Amino acid sequence: MSAGRITGGITPRQTRSEATGKGLIAGTPGRLKDLINQGELSLAGLRYVVLDEADELLSLGFLRDVGDILRAAKQEARGPERLQVAMASATFPAEIRQVAERFMEKPERIDIAPARSAEAAGDGDILGGATGATHLLVNTVREDLLDIAAEQAREMLRAPGGCVVIFCRTKALVKRRAERLGELLPGETVSALQGNMDQKKRERTMDLLREGQSRVLVATDIAGRGIDLPEVRIVIHLDVASTAEDHVHRSGRTARAGRPGTNLVLLIPEQRALWQSVRRGLPAALHPPMSREEAQIDREIQEKQGQRGQGGGGRGQGQGGGGRGASQPRQAQSGQAGQRQSRPDAPHRDGGSSGNRGRAPEPAGVGGGRVGPQPARGRGGRRR
Repeated sequence: MSAGRITGGITPRQTRSEATGKGLIAGTPGRLKDLINQGELSLAGLRYVVLDEADELLSLGFLRDVGDILRAAKQEARGPERLQVAMASATFPAEIRQVAERFMEKPERIDIAPARSAEAAGDGDILGGATGATHLLVNTVREDLLDIAAEQAREMLRAPGGCVVIFCRTKALVKRRAERLGELLPGETVSALQGNMDQKKRERTMDLLREGQSRVLVATDIAGRGIDLPEVRIVIHLDVASTAEDHVHRSGRTARAGRPGTNLVLLIPEQRALWQSVRRGLPAALHPPMSREEAQIDREIQEKQGQRGQGGGGRGQGQGGGGRGASQPRQAQSGQAGQRQSRPDAPHRDGGSSGNRGRAPEPAGVGGGRVGPQPARGRGGRRR
């Protein structure tokens, strides 16, 4: 079956070519609606409509265009049995389900995640993501984020092939951190992906990753949906996701199609409250509740941050202070809470790249909730 692609960033001539004589067309709602209204895309004979990332497409930003397309498709169909609508997403909040039901008749819900991994909080809003991955969390401070990320990426990329996806909160952070990670990972091409890039630049970035010319991607949440990269070995959250749904979609970039993968959250004190909110909305398989020992470690880190911020010669309140404050990662595999070990903080110098720092954590081994190999030592100083 021939397939066409209709998106922004291609010429009208290319668009007409992509829309003509194809058995399957993938496209963005706005461009598809334009072609339908212009009479350049016929819906005659249309049998199936699929909304991928349906929760996003049914949100306010896309809802009007999607609704117009579905109504036009149903008008072309000679009978209700001739058009089948399917919606797919790892997350389906209740309010989005209510919108979806406006466009579907007697819908059936199909869960493809293993039952043990699909236990959602609340009323089943989140179905699961990266259910075969090893899920880790590391408490650290802002100054050490990039060194830890670089060391984890370096370890994961020792073997040929594969890639690493690193998520940041803003477009500006993506740019700065991609540049710095390029310095920390000599020999690796670090790519950036964010919403201000035009379609051609996005496609070029994805081609570099798929061809193996780049193996590290630093991105905003734009990379959390609709992007399929071969063998993402680890997803690193340099910033906590804004919502549980975003966290699930980010995490779903790894452990795809039965492959193993690691999902690592680097948690700094400033984002602890946000993480607590996000974690409450996650299935247990993605991040189990914090143990008493973990809560105690968190309290100790907070106390150290406060003491360093108040002491003479420190970096100031909220900036982390003179020590690293990172702890051994916690691990969850298939919903089982892993063990946790703590270790003393290593000294950290507030200076250039030659400053010594403590050991960066290495992801624990898969299975059984065991803590993996002890981490190797690394070098580095202030990050930005």
